Amino acid sequence: MPDNDDLIRFFRTRDYKLERFLDKGKGATGETALLRDEQLERLFVCKKYVVDDPLRREDYYKRFVDEVRLLFDAFHPNVVRVFSCYLFPSARRGYIIMEYIDGTDLKTYLQGNPGAIDQLFLQTIAAFKHLEEKRILHRDIRPSNIMVSNDGVVKVIDFGFGKQIDSSDSFGKSITLNWAASEPKEFEDGKYDFCTECYFVGKLFQTITKDLGISDFSYADVVKAMTEYDPADRIKSFSEVSTATLTEAASTDRFSEEDRQVYRRIADFVVAAIQEFSKPVTFEQDSDKVLQSLKAVETASQLETVLQNANPLIKSLVTCEFTSRFVENKLRIDDLTQFVNFFQAQPEEGRRTVLSNLWTRFRTIQSVDPNDIPF
Repeated sequence: MPDNDDLIRFFRTRDYKLERFLDKGKGATGETALLRDEQLERLFVCKKYVVDDPLRREDYYKRFVDEVRLLFDAFHPNVVRVFSCYLFPSARRGYIIMEYIDGTDLKTYLQGNPGAIDQLFLQTIAAFKHLEEKRILHRDIRPSNIMVSNDGVVKVIDFGFGKQIDSSDSFGKSITLNWAASEPKEFEDGKYDFCTECYFVGKLFQTITKDLGISDFSYADVVKAMTEYDPADRIKSFSEVSTATLTEAASTDRFSEEDRQVYRRIADFVVAAIQEFSKPVTFEQDSDKVLQSLKAVETASQLETVLQNANPLIKSLVTCEFTSRFVENKLRIDDLTQFVNFFQAQPEEGRRTVLSNLWTRFRTIQSVDPNDIPF
């Protein structure tokens, strides 16, 4: 090789033995095959770009190259790993060599292992949180694209429709697919962003748990918050989802059964007292302000046995407009005092957990846009 040549050329190519084709002809931008490297004694998956239509060949080749680029950028324990690629631009041909996942798709795995639902959900959220941090949208979320190895490791696969986002303007430039779930509100405006991605991941788990009859799912409330039709009412990012899962786990370990009963009496009453929210729906984030407001409500009611007006209590927790309604079973002041004492005794992390659980409850309440024309 000449000294002035900056290219490093490897003349020895690696040979693979074809084991079998995988989903031959089903891929949007290519076929996949299972290969064996006999020197390493390892199995690999090879994805081959192939499009018969010459009018679409160039466009799809660009998409194939984009997938290669995304896979290199998306390295994570829960994302399929790419080892090598072979690109032939003049012939519009290309191959990706990826890890072989000895397992099955998410739904099939859960059919035989329903108790793994919590861990698989957490792994899936970790994968998509990483993709979000890398500014990568997957955009083809379905059970067959969430694989689970035989030892229970989630692997997100198939980035054929993926897209890397460089700016907020890129979010709206989406593509149309045959979505497995009902379409969210933002599709009316042709938008697809990470909030939309949260929606479809949530819908995936919501559908699977329903279809398989899985009731023991610790993060059902988190999934509900991910799948609100209107993005204004929905968890906005996988970072928020991750925080919410930590909150759920913390609430399981931190609080006694007596604490839970104190919380539920307040939560049940407040949810019953709110008829609807006005959009945008917002909550009080400052736990010190919440505590001060709760104490003020308690002080103003110290000569009563039950709370006479629910609005001050609601206003201590939410910062948007709302419509309240009469609740026949009024809140006892003793219950309010117990909640104030319980909330005050919590460290900041505990207070955030309590508020996060309340927000999850509040997101189930109807919200309306005051600017909507009524007919």
